[in-house]
Amino acid sequence: MTPRPTPPAQALDAHPEPPRVVALNGEVLVSGPGVEAVYTVEAARALSCRLDHAAGLADIQRLTEPSCDDS
Repeated sequence: MTPRPTPPAQALDAHPEPPRVVALNGEVLVSGPGVEAVYTVEAARALSCRLDHAAGLADIQRLTEPSCDDS
């Protein structure tokens, strides 16, 4: 069974700066506003791919979102 996607992060703050990412002892540590996590190499690579894909979709959404001037 495929997990359901979580709802959009409308109630969360969007951070303009990315978290700090460090490789340590064969793991990837991510630390910053709203995130403190340690990933295996494989999970970090998968996360990187998912973030890149989601960022591309977010760019498209921003570009195609109607503005108040379009009425």
